[in-house]
Amino acid sequence: MLELWDGGRGLVVLAVICLLGLLWRQRAARRYRRIARQCENLDTTRDRRLRALRSQFEELSHLRNGIENLPIFLRRALGNDRVRGLTLRRWDAMANAAAFLDLLGGLLLAAVAFTRNQDIRTIVFYGASGVVLGAVGVLTGILTDNAGREEQALICLQDAFENQILPALNAETRDREEWSGRERSRTREAEAPPVYTLKPEEEAVVEEIFQEYFS
Repeated sequence: MLELWDGGRGLVVLAVICLLGLLWRQRAARRYRRIARQCENLDTTRDRRLRALRSQFEELSHLRNGIENLPIFLRRALGNDRVRGLTLRRWDAMANAAAFLDLLGGLLLAAVAFTRNQDIRTIVFYGASGVVLGAVGVLTGILTDNAGREEQALICLQDAFENQILPALNAETRDREEWSGRERSRTREAEAPPVYTLKPEEEAVVEEIFQEYFS
């Protein structure tokens, strides 16, 4: 195990970990950007997960007569969005772990060099390499700001659903209620007993009958 961390091979391992952390963070950032971009028009979006989310929202709206808290529904859906089987927050957490491993690996390299009585400059070099690679991961995380990208994607999702989906659903609900009201009115009219109106000649005959029996 110590041989793996010996010399340049240890630095190569740290560099690979740093590179993986950068790729993992960018993977989450690209997904957040794509969500915000595709929310501009949900009717023509090519993102299958957004289409599935829209279908789920419409089905739940029909079953429950609307969703009470749209922001919570969208936040949960965004939190469950996955890339390669992992949530976006998990990708970001893995990138943070990679930065921590770089720092820890640099200290481990320095410790191995110290136990082998290597030159002080080599020990400092290994330790500084771990610190620099870890700092690169941390700085990339600050500049990428995936937490801010998540909030921006959530705002775009909420705006798209409130301005594109909800008006259409409300109009459909109104049309369905108006149609149901007309159908009920027709049913009541069909079930109502017929009202018979006497003609003037029939009224005269009925009046003569009453006069004959009650006079």
